[in-house]
Amino acid sequence: MKVLLLQDVKGIGRKHEVVNAADGYARNFLIPRKLAQSYSGEAVRLKKDVDAAKDQELQVHKDNAERLANEPVVFKVKVGEHGEVFGGVSDKLIEKRLEEMGICGGKIELAHHLKELGEHKVEVHFGRGIQGPAKIVLEKEL
Repeated sequence: MKVLLLQDVKGIGRKHEVVNAADGYARNFLIPRKLAQSYSGEAVRLKKDVDAAKDQELQVHKDNAERLANEPVVFKVKVGEHGEVFGGVSDKLIEKRLEEMGICGGKIELAHHLKELGEHKVEVHFGRGIQGPAKIVLEKEL
């Protein structure tokens, strides 16, 4: 029996996935516990809506990755007399600035804080295999 999973079910599949389950297992376990719904009528519409929303989210992430490749993220930082940056710029600070720019959902992993003036290249991961380079520019605060 074809069913649409309403929740993740270990050993069967993930939420909003259409799977073939044994008739008895589907009727006696999955459907009564609201883990799945028979794949007909309303379930087909629900699946189409979920797929459309996922495609739209995917396109937004691709657009954000493309925008980051063309638009630098600039930070004004305090600098000591010898050019050393006080504090540095962390991945959380970069993610916060991206949100301010209207780019949400990006995750950045830095091995260490950025502590040198100039351009730095970092990878931004949006999930679902979408990632893109971002140019982080540290400039001296006047």
